[in-house]
Amino acid sequence: MPRYSEVLRFQEGGRSQHPAPEAAITGPPASAPADAGEMLVVLVDLTPKLPHRSREIRATAVNAYWQATGSVVGRLRRALAEANRHLVHVNANAAPGTKCSGSISCLVFMEDELFLGQIGAAYTYLWNLDNSLELFPKRNRLLIPLGGSLPPVIHISYTQLIPGNTLLLATTWAAEAQARERWQEILAHDTPEAVTQRIAEVMATSQTSGSFVLIQEGIAGPAVPSTRRRRLLPQRAPAPHVSIPDAPAEPADAPPLPIPPPQDLPPITEPAPSRELPAFFARRDRQRAEEESSQDAASPDLDAAHPRWRIPHIPIKRWTRHMASAWRAARSEGQPPRAQQDEKSRVRQALHTLLPGQLPGMAGPQLKEPPHERASIMSGLTLGLGVLIFFITLSMALQYGGAQRAGMILAQTEEALTLAYSSQKVEDWQRVLALSKRVLSLDGHNEAAQALHEEAQQAIDALENAAVLKAHLLLELGVAPTPRRLVAANNWLYILNTATDEVIELTLNPDGISMLSETPTPILRRGQSFNNVVVERLTDLAWVKPGGTYPDGALFVYEEGGVIYIYEPALGPGNIMPQRLRGNLQGGVSLIETFGQRLYLIQRQDDQILTYDPVNGVYDTGRNYFADQTAPQLSRVLDFGIDGRVYLLMGSGDIVAYFLGTVDPSFEVHDLPDPNFNPIVMAMDPDPERGMIYLGDTDRERILVLNKHGRFRHQFRLPTKDLQQLEALAVGDSPHILYLIAANRLYAAEIPDFVTVP
Repeated sequence: MPRYSEVLRFQEGGRSQHPAPEAAITGPPASAPADAGEMLVVLVDLTPKLPHRSREIRATAVNAYWQATGSVVGRLRRALAEANRHLVHVNANAAPGTKCSGSISCLVFMEDELFLGQIGAAYTYLWNLDNSLELFPKRNRLLIPLGGSLPPVIHISYTQLIPGNTLLLATTWAAEAQARERWQEILAHDTPEAVTQRIAEVMATSQTSGSFVLIQEGIAGPAVPSTRRRRLLPQRAPAPHVSIPDAPAEPADAPPLPIPPPQDLPPITEPAPSRELPAFFARRDRQRAEEESSQDAASPDLDAAHPRWRIPHIPIKRWTRHMASAWRAARSEGQPPRAQQDEKSRVRQALHTLLPGQLPGMAGPQLKEPPHERASIMSGLTLGLGVLIFFITLSMALQYGGAQRAGMILAQTEEALTLAYSSQKVEDWQRVLALSKRVLSLDGHNEAAQALHEEAQQAIDALENAAVLKAHLLLELGVAPTPRRLVAANNWLYILNTATDEVIELTLNPDGISMLSETPTPILRRGQSFNNVVVERLTDLAWVKPGGTYPDGALFVYEEGGVIYIYEPALGPGNIMPQRLRGNLQGGVSLIETFGQRLYLIQRQDDQILTYDPVNGVYDTGRNYFADQTAPQLSRVLDFGIDGRVYLLMGSGDIVAYFLGTVDPSFEVHDLPDPNFNPIVMAMDPDPERGMIYLGDTDRERILVLNKHGRFRHQFRLPTKDLQQLEALAVGDSPHILYLIAANRLYAAEIPDFVTVP
């Protein structure tokens, strides 16, 4: 079936003629079997956009697929696993800011069948003849980004194609530039030229960069590049016939060669040749005979002493025939042939003569006597060598021994530092200080020891008023003109940038203080469209714990004007559902919170808190939390939290607790370490058993902890001055981690165990 395929690349809305590094359309190589598929399409979508990294992953997937064995599904899984493994290894060695994550799609075409293998929230649209539009992968699956886990979560899909089906693979920014309904209209055109023209128009309107792969069944297009070639073998010309003449036979009347006695071997005379030799061979034989006669004349003594060492020249054919007949005769008599014994003795004697000193006139090896040894010189050399070794060892010990000893003590200092952060005791910090001083005494330029010394000294000074938290930097956020909002939920962190109206998701490792992928995932931003609702200004976000309508939990993001966007991580960003709330919500709502399935909104203009309960998963009409004329001045509220009671953090620094709309007298802030108390942000412990309240005080650069009755329990500081620019706080449940945004950075700090005691 004919098939049209084309790669489209756009840069800031304009069509680019340069090849797309993230897309590839390849045919099978020569070594691939017929059941491996007719065409492979790969599209890689990474964030941040690094063309060389996209090209590496694309090439890895293509090579792994065609080199794998087995079924199409097995090849797809192998290719996707190799691409994910390559990105994980690259991210492990990459510098901060260059670590990537994203998605990848691999499509294999085999006649009218289509196999899809994907990782992450990729976008592959399939338009059917009934004007329906399918999206792969399905958004009801767990979509973990490419490079986010080992092994990866691979989604395999299958469908059958008919002439007229249109496929469109798109990168995330390009796909989300238009609503799904708009893509359905674009792909409904009959010809690929019309589809390409409509895509160019929408990209030019949105001024977006991205890549597409367009495939249309039943329409002939450019040939897919293939490395399959028909092997042509060159025809050989028949070898010419060469006739080889037979060697002349030995004359039949040649007399047999008699066996000479072992002690007296007479010379053997050769028979006359059966044919006359050429002049060249005759001349060569005469020269050899003359040389042998001259040698015999020059060494008569050698011949006389050893008459048997020279073996007379006998023609090889006659000698072989003679030895064979002698062997047969000896075997018939049951004794070894005499000629063979004589031959062995000659060989042993010839080898024996090769040894030095065996022949007269040949001298054997002469051994030289060693020189006379002088004891005084040797003793002086020995003593000097010992003194030299001593001075070398001493200089090496003085040069490197101190640094080696300092390294051992530095390792002990780091272990003591971990214990000091856990216990927060003065004596533990003093041990860190003493060990760091010992390191500096051995190696005065050790920067690590100097940093530990300063950190221990600051901790000892701060322990009089506050414990010191060990903060781990997770992400550089950049400058924001307004405070950001932060939510911690399970192994995710969500940050709302109110300046850009964008929500990002960060996936954490099980330890809670490091990220699985250093590249955040965009969840929601201004200008996107969901069910014909365009995202406008976003003000706050809150997390709904798992249960009821949302078995895996959900993130609520509030838009100014009364719209909430419900995002379930298990379904992915593509399945965000908007809901419009009823009530007077036009302006004045900037803070939201949840408790259970109930939603709370602070309406500043009306001095009222609106509560919404879901009915079949729909939040419709809200109710007033306060009775008329009993609400405080909510326009002064900086932050609020809920654990059954509603806690309001006022601009004056006061904290007021309400229960069922009335002031709760059981809560009162007391036992503070000093009266200078002016918090600006608040976070609630998600565990109701602990029930701790965390307050950020930027004036005194500290974080205070109160119990559920308002009694002061602890206060924390950071080793740096970042708390002067504190924006938001959040507390993770398991593990117990404090997350904060300060000085345009996202930090994670382990909360000491003693804080769990109410």
